[in-house]
Amino acid sequence: MKYRSKYMGDSGNITNLIASLPLKIEKPFQLFPDVYTLEVNYKSSISALDHKHLETSLIYNATAAFSLIANLDAIHFNFEGISYKVKRSDVATWYGVDLSTLTDEDTWHELVQSKLTDNGYVSRCMEAIFLKD
Repeated sequence: MKYRSKYMGDSGNITNLIASLPLKIEKPFQLFPDVYTLEVNYKSSISALDHKHLETSLIYNATAAFSLIANLDAIHFNFEGISYKVKRSDVATWYGVDLSTLTDEDTWHELVQSKLTDNGYVSRCMEAIFLKD
């Protein structure tokens, strides 16, 4: 929660947030402030990763970033050969709450962490909010 910010333009804050999230792979990032987009470029192919860990980490990472960075509108998670794109509005619709409310520890556990153990839930989330290019 210490990485909460109203603005995505604080690259030091974004650097620390990304470093603290799952998927401990080298991942330089780029900010596109004109369109309020964060692009994370993982230095790995998805075939080198455990599929379940990849999916739960992408859901977790997107949810954390949108919950903590108020004006972030989109995230592109790029891997070698594939990209996952998610919009704030998709995640908010899926959770059914204002994403800033997820920063409460109990709410985070109930709505985000506890559901990531349900394979069906993870699959529906990936189908609903991530578009593969």
